[in-house]
Amino acid sequence: MQLVVDVEDGKVQVNDDGVATGAKRATVSTQALVQQNGSLVMGGFHSRETGDTDHRIPLLGDIPYLGKFFSYTSHETSQRERLFIITPHLVGDQVDPTRYIDEQDRQQLSSAMNEVQLRQRYSSMKGDIENAMRDLAEDKVPTGFQAGGEGVGIGQLCNVGPGLSSDSSHSQWYSNSSVQISVGLIRNISGKPQRFDESNCRDDDVLAVAAWPGGNLAPGQSAEVYIAYRTRGEGRRSRQSLLTSSSSLPVNSSRSRSYLLPPRPVLH
Repeated sequence: MQLVVDVEDGKVQVNDDGVATGAKRATVSTQALVQQNGSLVMGGFHSRETGDTDHRIPLLGDIPYLGKFFSYTSHETSQRERLFIITPHLVGDQVDPTRYIDEQDRQQLSSAMNEVQLRQRYSSMKGDIENAMRDLAEDKVPTGFQAGGEGVGIGQLCNVGPGLSSDSSHSQWYSNSSVQISVGLIRNISGKPQRFDESNCRDDDVLAVAAWPGGNLAPGQSAEVYIAYRTRGEGRRSRQSLLTSSSSLPVNSSRSRSYLLPPRPVLH
């Protein structure tokens, strides 16, 4: 922020009877650019005073003719320098920079600031999303996420491309207050190797995409796809259908995560 500072220093002059006879003033003016919560140190106030001071012994010093033997005069010189430390703070609506620009430019600046705030907000999620996808690859429920509910399927978020298919019957969802993660299954249904391209999951709300164990699939091979996206609304909790058998109990998925890939072949 730009500061225009005028500092005035002064001293009241008095006579021997303590009556003010005048004032002595000094002013320093400057301009400076200072960061918020930074400090500006101003100097330049130098003063030097020279004078004689009479010192007397009470009563004895007041005796006529003899009082000079009980008093003395000292010559004193004093020099001082004053420093002023100024730390500016923005308060209230002064923090809003749109107050200091023309009205026709306020909308453009406001949009740019919103974009920066949005980028900062989701950059802070990067570590949480990376850890969540690592937990999913290790067959764990991501820390800080709640399992279950309903979300957006892989087929709605991605264009899997020719030779690949997404299995909508195998899906899982995990969510917290700001991010949802959809877990889906893709399979190579062609007779030649195919590659799942994460860029095919481009969407305004998509934050990250990963495939495990990898995006290169041999014929008949499957892979899990993890897609993290911004929460589009409060996730709805799943329920147990009344049409199912009363003997079947819902699976508590808050502690473990079922693996969507087909079981690995047993080697003999």
